[in-house]
Formats: sequence, C-alpha cells, structure tokens
Amino acid sequence: MSQKNKDLIVRLSNTKLILLYIGTFLVFEAIFFFSFTLSSILEQSKLDVPFFIYTPLLVVMSIILCIMSMKNTYYILNNQRVIHVRLGKEVSYEWSHIVYINQEWSKKHKTLDFFLESGKECFLAFDKEGKLYEYALRNCRLLEQEEFRARYTKNKL
Repeated sequence: MSQKNKDLIVRLSNTKLILLYIGTFLVFEAIFFFSFTLSSILEQSKLDVPFFIYTPLLVVMSIILCIMSMKNTYYILNNQRVIHVRLGKEVSYEWSHIVYINQEWSKKHKTLDFFLESGKECFLAFDKEGKLYEYALRNCRLLEQEEFRARYTKNKL
C-alpha cells in the first residue's frame, strides 16, 4: 500500500486473482475439450491435435492475463469515492451515491455488496487488509434495511 495525495492505493489479494484465473482456465479448457477433443477420443481412443494446440495457448494466455491483473488491478480510496482500476480501465463510485451495504453478506464473502441510488447492485472484492470495507462504512450515508426495502422494492437482499 502506498499513500499519495490523500488517496490510499490498495491492492486485491493475489490469491483471489490467481484462483479466478485458474477457474476461468478450467472452464475454457472444458469448453474446448468437449467441443474439439471428446469426439476424437470416443472414435479413435487418443487425443487429437487441437488439444495440443489450445491447451498450451490457454495456459500461456491465462498466465499473462493473471500477471497483468495482479499488477494493474487496485482501488484508489479517498473520502469522496472509490476508484476501481482494472487493467487500466477506471470505474468510480461516489460514497454519497451508495445507499445500502449488505454488511452480513459482505463479511461472509469478503466482497463489498452495495446498492447505488439508482438501485443498481455492485460488488467489489475486499483488498488484503479490508480498507475498502472500512472506508465504505465510514464515508457512506446508509439507509436502514427496512427503509431500503421500502424505498427499493424491486431489489432483493
């Protein structure tokens, strides 16, 4: 973590990012395997050439994207907003626009689950030290659960 111009820069857990990319790799590997390779195994009882092409490609792409994500994914926290930077793309959430935080769910899943004034639900993974959650609770003017349910009837908690 570093402090710069009253902005606190915090990084996500590398373990979470690695697990995310391993999961993504396994999903794409299964899709490609069942699309290209399963029929050749059933017919010829051996792996086909596409398996030996797409598997190393998926591994290399996953490793590159994972490393890029670990270096270029972080939050910038200050008293007005949180800025989520993902691979160079910035998404900003003003604390004053957040009307409700599902605290029980957030603690359990280590992911900030919050609702904006528009009724949109958003999720941000906790950083390593939980600073995002602390800033959110300190800087947001939150509604009580009953008041939130009355005002935003379409949203489910």
